[in-house]
Amino acid sequence: MIMCKISIVMPVYNKEKYIARGIHSILVQTFKDWELIIIDDGSTDGSLNQCKKFRDSRIQVFHTLNRGVSEARNLGISKATGEYITFIDSDDFVAENYLCLLYTSPSPRDPKT
Repeated sequence: MIMCKISIVMPVYNKEKYIARGIHSILVQTFKDWELIIIDDGSTDGSLNQCKKFRDSRIQVFHTLNRGVSEARNLGISKATGEYITFIDSDDFVAENYLCLLYTSPSPRDPKT
């Protein structure tokens, strides 16, 4: 199993109009050691097709029956190989330095900070 630094879990349900912008915002991250795990939670619109349009080895797309966002996130967690996990909603997009800041920011629990 190939491990990465950050696994991004993105549950998707009927967000055809928004999903491409969110995925693109991950593709342009300055921090490159990530994987994107997209869980299509039984969408009835074109969300799944939008997700499959992106050709990048760091993106995995899974389709399940509609069971809700919690189940979709849990499935994403089970597929994750990253040292860290973050969640991004399918109708959101993030700044290009989001993952870099997330990875390099000191933990509030770290006694050295």
